[in-house]
Amino acid sequence: MKISKRFGCIKIILSSYALCFMNTVYAATPTCQNLKGQWFNELGSTLIISNIKGNGQLSGHFVSSDQAGGETFVVMGWVNDASPLEGLDHITAVTFAVNWDEYGSLSSWAGGCAIKDGIPTLSMIWNLVLANAQFEWDHMISNSDTFKPKK
Repeated sequence: MKISKRFGCIKIILSSYALCFMNTVYAATPTCQNLKGQWFNELGSTLIISNIKGNGQLSGHFVSSDQAGGETFVVMGWVNDASPLEGLDHITAVTFAVNWDEYGSLSSWAGGCAIKDGIPTLSMIWNLVLANAQFEWDHMISNSDTFKPKK
């Protein structure tokens, strides 16, 4: 019994270190020119973009809101920040996806980053695909999310 309590304490300590490390690594506020960092949406979920390769491939994590359990899932996606063209509106194009593993579903987000009211904002359309649904027509749900830098 003492051994399992000790391992429980070790897990708590390691989790605390991981959270401190994540907060330190992502201390810089993300912008539309540098998306790396923590973004939050209106539901309280957090998108953590930790890496963007030279070819535009992004990776990171999605942490569901506390109401949804606060679970962490891997994020994979792409960024395209083509040069602005004179006379045309310009955004940083972004897409990413999450495999909700044990829930039997996938989500993808597509949209762009632009400054809105002085704040970098990811305006995204999302699609959720459920492997199992009560009805044939009920496998896909679409909606939108807005992500802003984590304060």
